Amino acid sequence: MKRIITPILFMGLLLSGCSDDECEPQINDELVPVRFSPLVADIQQANSRAVKTTWAQNDKIAIFSDIAVKKDGNTSTASITYTRGAVEGDWSSPSEDERWYFADAIRQHNFYAYYPIGIATSYTAVEIPDISGQDGTKTLTALKEENDFMRGTAVATKGNIAASLQMFRVFSIVNFKIKLKLNAFANNTASLTEVKLISTSSLPLVNPTASDKATVDLSSGQITCANGLTSVTLRPASGLTLTTTEISIPIKIYPQHSTIQVQFTINGKTSTVQTLSTTNFVSGRIYNYAVEVNAGLSQFGIGDPIIFDWMNIDGTPISPVVPS
Repeated sequence: MKRIITPILFMGLLLSGCSDDECEPQINDELVPVRFSPLVADIQQANSRAVKTTWAQNDKIAIFSDIAVKKDGNTSTASITYTRGAVEGDWSSPSEDERWYFADAIRQHNFYAYYPIGIATSYTAVEIPDISGQDGTKTLTALKEENDFMRGTAVATKGNIAASLQMFRVFSIVNFKIKLKLNAFANNTASLTEVKLISTSSLPLVNPTASDKATVDLSSGQITCANGLTSVTLRPASGLTLTTTEISIPIKIYPQHSTIQVQFTINGKTSTVQTLSTTNFVSGRIYNYAVEVNAGLSQFGIGDPIIFDWMNIDGTPISPVVPS
């Protein structure tokens, strides 16, 4: 008997003593739906429908996953759309079949989301809105509302089923707050006809055309636009009248980890290239540069920017509540 029992006990000890890396994932005996339920962000501008600050009925969020499965037990590279209902926190998938479930009880499940719904074959290449064609005449508020786009990530396990999706904006805004130096120009007025931005990095500033789509990797925020423009010139149709009172010229860009330079054409004369002090432009932020124009366009006073989050309060990310 000892010859039979001892090997069996020995094999039992080997099986029970495997490391986490060696143990196979525990397959679900029952599929458990993922619950997307973070804390609701303390954002108050519920009346704003363009600059998204809170979720409204029928809003839709596309959610990808790396290893989560659908009801049939299969993973998918496609996203599943969750729609907000009439009550806050009431989000639903199209059906029980089209819903994310945990693949197993051990592994961490990653989720990647974006808003508004668009075109994407995977979470690593989601098309983002075209931002070419700017002329510098839109107000900061109007530019924020135009082509709003957000991405978010979350993790969850079967033992902790709440996946907190926090959505952050993808674009940055460079906002020139420009004015004339007192008595530098006749009658203290001048006409600005061009603003040119130049990126010294390979990452372009804008799309060249609406059909040449840039994409973002939802997991990292990295933007790709192979044929984008590394310089862009904004030409207000009738020019902008400058006085000793500052006006705002906001420009939406892709987030840059590089140097950006600027040139202004005022009263028919183009300034020398001025280098902005910031070299790390973060998505979802507005970089306000005060610019004072001297006579002859010499010695532009462009200092360090004052940086604000996209929203008008503390910049808390939007947190969708998406229950199972």
